[in-house]
Amino acid sequence: AEAAGCGALVAALVFALTRAPIARAAHAGSNDKEGVNRLFTWPLACAAALLSFAHGANDVANAIGPLAAIYEAVAAGEVAAQAATPLWILVLGGAGLAAGLALYGGRLIRTVGHEITELDRMRAYAISMAAALTVIVASQLGMPISTTHVAIGAVLGVGLLREHIKRRHLAAGTRQPVLVRRTLCAKIVAAWIVTVPAAALLGALAFRVLQWLA
Repeated sequence: AEAAGCGALVAALVFALTRAPIARAAHAGSNDKEGVNRLFTWPLACAAALLSFAHGANDVANAIGPLAAIYEAVAAGEVAAQAATPLWILVLGGAGLAAGLALYGGRLIRTVGHEITELDRMRAYAISMAAALTVIVASQLGMPISTTHVAIGAVLGVGLLREHIKRRHLAAGTRQPVLVRRTLCAKIVAAWIVTVPAAALLGALAFRVLQWLA
């Protein structure tokens, strides 16, 4: 109830602040696809902010969950079923997310934003909202998922729908358009599959080394 109330309040505030600028842009813009795209500047910014919130709610929690459990075990001297997360651990997780984005995020941004399929503001808005809602629901259910995987799934959905719409309007015998890079998508899915056992193996190896050192 508190989350729904806060969400409704923020939604009303954002609507009040953005309604007038979007209305002015609609009257001043051109009546074509590019004009409609320009109208999605403000909605896209809000959707990107919502996706950032969802990213922090899930991915940062995934990273600091083990740290919070270790801290609770050390502080209490026993392993608890539930561990309270101190503020400094949350701050550390957020700082780590920002540092990782600044150092290595550029390559992933180029891959997701440019190399899978062509995006514009309307498509990016649809992707951001779909990914944000999916991750927020998963976070509410306590399910640790990957925001990156969800976002790529949304990109694929938009790209494949564009292909389907283009093909429906083409005459028979016309060369079918390819708007999604299948080879890159196959590499991404393969990386998802490979990284799970790789991380499990490295985790087991690290734990075994720590046991030996102890």
